[in-house]
Amino acid sequence: MQLTFDGMIQVQGVIVPRIRMSGLCADSVIGAVQDLNFLDYRLGIPVGAIAGLDVLSRGNFTIDYQKRRVFFGRLAATAKSVHFERRPPFLTVKAKVDGHEVQLLVDSGTPGLLIYRSRFEAGVERRYSENALVETVTGMTKSQWFLASSVLLGKENLGRRAVVIADSGHAGDDFNSLLGFVNLGLHRVTFDFENSLLGWD
Repeated sequence: MQLTFDGMIQVQGVIVPRIRMSGLCADSVIGAVQDLNFLDYRLGIPVGAIAGLDVLSRGNFTIDYQKRRVFFGRLAATAKSVHFERRPPFLTVKAKVDGHEVQLLVDSGTPGLLIYRSRFEAGVERRYSENALVETVTGMTKSQWFLASSVLLGKENLGRRAVVIADSGHAGDDFNSLLGFVNLGLHRVTFDFENSLLGWD
């Protein structure tokens, strides 16, 4: 079984003898066999595999969106950072959206901020737009979004941000929201596992 945005899906397991990416190497990695044609179509390039935190967390790394590269090893200092609340496989950070505390699952595959409706809605009135689409391994999901007046990531104020509200069967105690980076305008994101810090510029 594999956890996705829409809940648990049935997948076939496999053991990959060795994975090597630049200076990162992992042996006997447990993986899942799945059709990734939807990513080929979306990205315009063939995608052979998706590496998760079980592999990537074996060393520090940086995602540089301006240079379109991932760097492993030594990290350059970032202007802002927040502590990880949980470590892999659920890498989470605390945030506040319009004063409401949420536990964000760090997920570079999510475009921006996404919150599960069942964990955020009670007693709050908002104006929603209806044209948000969320792409998952099981297809496209229609969702709503609203403009939050304030988003605090740790002690850092990200200001007014669009937040997607999604209906999903999964909203457990580990996290109730997702944090992506691209739509937040972050240029560089660092994962410092030695000091339990998520940094960004």
